[in-house]
Amino acid sequence: MKGEKTRRDAFRLLGLSGAGLLFDAMDVGILSFVLAALSIQWGLTPTEMGLVGTVNFIGMALGAALAGMLADRYGRKQLFIATLLIYSVATGANAW
Repeated sequence: MKGEKTRRDAFRLLGLSGAGLLFDAMDVGILSFVLAALSIQWGLTPTEMGLVGTVNFIGMALGAALAGMLADRYGRKQLFIATLLIYSVATGANAW
């Protein structure tokens, strides 16, 4: 019985981790399409488009560093759930 619960928890965690990776990869993938649309709509130069992309990756690096420190303090599972929740709400608000 205990082994079955452990296996179920492991698959659940694997699914949640996969969802987190999916959203992270989607964020990076969408950036190229958004930059192309913004360059036309806002008249961005290649340098400005590069800065927008750079800021995105800097934000990801700083967020990862901060998340690592918070995970050490509060636990990785709790932080992972919180970051998925924040990302989901922010993405929904952005789409709305």
